[in-house]
Amino acid sequence: MMSNVARPALFLPAILIAAVLVLPACSEQTTGQQPSQVVARVDKVEITLLQFNSALKAMGVTVPSESVRREVTSKLIDREIAVQAATQAGMEKLPEVLLQIEEARRDVLARAFAERTAARAAPPTAEEAERFYRAHPALFSERRIYRLREAAFSIEVEQIDDIRRLLSEASSLNDISQWSRAQAIAFNEQIVIRSAEQLPMEALPRFQRAATGDTLIFESPRGLLIYEVLDAQSAPVTLESARPIVLDHLTKQVGKREVESRISALRAMAGITYSEGFSPHDAADVQRADAATRPQ
Repeated sequence: MMSNVARPALFLPAILIAAVLVLPACSEQTTGQQPSQVVARVDKVEITLLQFNSALKAMGVTVPSESVRREVTSKLIDREIAVQAATQAGMEKLPEVLLQIEEARRDVLARAFAERTAARAAPPTAEEAERFYRAHPALFSERRIYRLREAAFSIEVEQIDDIRRLLSEASSLNDISQWSRAQAIAFNEQIVIRSAEQLPMEALPRFQRAATGDTLIFESPRGLLIYEVLDAQSAPVTLESARPIVLDHLTKQVGKREVESRISALRAMAGITYSEGFSPHDAADVQRADAATRPQ
């Protein structure tokens, strides 16, 4: 399925770090006293600077404006009011709430493990970054920005061959759209701009070979995606410009492999048992049994 992600995403979202990132507006000390670690109080409960900076980090803000500071503070106060009201009502004892709290705790611990394990991986070298750059010209030295006509079709599996046949015969997205309307097949059509890095890496060679007017078809879990290439503009990226992006991508990749390797080793040592119907072997066993009893 086509992806709109401009750059490879980290395999796990960043955990909120347990350190105070003192903001410039809070760190100015004219009296020589330490800045307050309390942002506000709701009754006797303190909202700390740690919580404030964690909220900013989640928003991707490093140096907040005054309006952002006020907005974040207000939201933290609203959250604390809601927490106190829920606690007074005994909601923290509800089974579904207890489950969500426990799941959140486990998610935080799992992310902490993943981040710290990934951080131990050897960082990529400048030579590795250059090899990656040279190995992917469609992303860098031969990078293009595409203007595409995109049509997403919600169809059944048996209708995919019909559309493929129409595409090979007519080579026109207009013909396919008309056929889909006649068959009452739902589809969405739009003009989109996609740079090379916003396309799946495995699809890049096909786009790279495509000429203006060509159509490309991709199967997705929900049906089909068809693209007509309206225009393609050259937009190369030099090695020097790409190096920080490539190093960041490779760092995430080696970190991901480090985590996967560590999990695999721990999994091999863990005593894992499955209840009936949950084993990964169960589905294969059912398929084999069905095949054995199916009339020939």
